[in-house]
Amino acid sequence: MPHEAPDSPVRLRRRASVFLWIAGAIEVLLMGCMAAALFVATIMPMEQIIEHGRATEQQAQEIRQLKDTPGLITATCIGIVVLGVLPGAAYLVLGFFVRLGKRGAMAMAQALLLMQCILLGLFTIGGIYNALMMGDPTAMTMVVLIFGSMVGLLGYTCLLLHRARLAQSVNLDTQSDPWSHQTPGSPGPRTPGSP
Repeated sequence: MPHEAPDSPVRLRRRASVFLWIAGAIEVLLMGCMAAALFVATIMPMEQIIEHGRATEQQAQEIRQLKDTPGLITATCIGIVVLGVLPGAAYLVLGFFVRLGKRGAMAMAQALLLMQCILLGLFTIGGIYNALMMGDPTAMTMVVLIFGSMVGLLGYTCLLLHRARLAQSVNLDTQSDPWSHQTPGSPGPRTPGSP
């Protein structure tokens, strides 16, 4: 197998596809578990949730308020699936097309990554603010570890895709330009009718 340059389009596409698969798998698992936990919380009796979770009185009161608004929990479950599980599944599929060098798949994955970075970034900032207002360092740590690391992973994957797209477009431009393969002093390609 010939040695490839570190910035070759093939190598960059492979790296980007691997990171797409990693991000997709983490999102499907993480967001899927969160949605499933919220769904189970709507089914379980409220006192069993409070007792099993060893909730403080303030947490028990918040759980009771959530139980009184089942539409909010359902909407949250749907939001998690739409904004987390479905993009994760899309990354898993798009990773194969990115590896093959499909430009449309690369653009779609990059747009989806960018949108999700912005949304999760805003969610992370809101979660940190909420944890600071409540004075709960554990909640803030969890938000930063879970969602902050996801923003970092998605942002890095978006950067890899951008580099792969740039390298591929430069590679395609040099292949289609007959003058780019000429050495200095050599005549250009012959056109019909030229001597």
